[in-house]
Amino acid sequence: MSSPTHRQYHFDTRVVRMTQLSPRMRRITVSSPELAAFHVENGPNIKLYFALPDGGRASRTYTVRHFRRDALELDIDFLLHEPDGAASHWARHAQPGDTLAIMGPRAPLDLAGEAQVLLLADLCALPAASALLETLPADACGTALLAVPAADEIIALQHPAGVTVQWVVDSAVDALLPALAALPASQWLDAYLWAAAESGVVKAIREHFIAAGRSSRARTRLVGYWKLGQAEQDHA
Repeated sequence: MSSPTHRQYHFDTRVVRMTQLSPRMRRITVSSPELAAFHVENGPNIKLYFALPDGGRASRTYTVRHFRRDALELDIDFLLHEPDGAASHWARHAQPGDTLAIMGPRAPLDLAGEAQVLLLADLCALPAASALLETLPADACGTALLAVPAADEIIALQHPAGVTVQWVVDSAVDALLPALAALPASQWLDAYLWAAAESGVVKAIREHFIAAGRSSRARTRLVGYWKLGQAEQDHA
């Protein structure tokens, strides 16, 4: 394990088990004694490194779904892309004992002071949205719009009782947009807005709220996780 830099560490881990959460979402659990230095529980971003056929390495950013300090285990959820990119290929074929290099963690988003939230995510961003829902304060209220291409991609989520989770089952890339249009925009002008999806969809979400009169960027996080027509991106 390397020396910390801005409280980030390098960890050499090994796969201990795999869990198929849905047809396209696979959870990989890794462990290492080095994870004793891991200092954030759930939700932070980490960098993962994958070997390439040419001898190089690819890095991808993923969300920590769970960290169990007592067992020194990390859960990471992988979307199995078609066609596979470096991360998807590794996750699809991962077996106990396989190695995975990790750098991190970066501090997770803290919404502890937010009374109202609006979350939007597609399947690629579902792990991040799931982690965020789990870490919301118990008295939080709001709505999460989660788009999946088929009903068998819906998974059980933990979230505050005051947060409504609405699944949008639609294979269209922009499936979130009609669902968003059905919500009264004025109701969400003061909410914390978090959205992660295809880049063009995220741009349309931003424009939707600008047109509705939302001006604050301080309580807004919009992330393009991937771009239509391009290969697996450095985000998942």
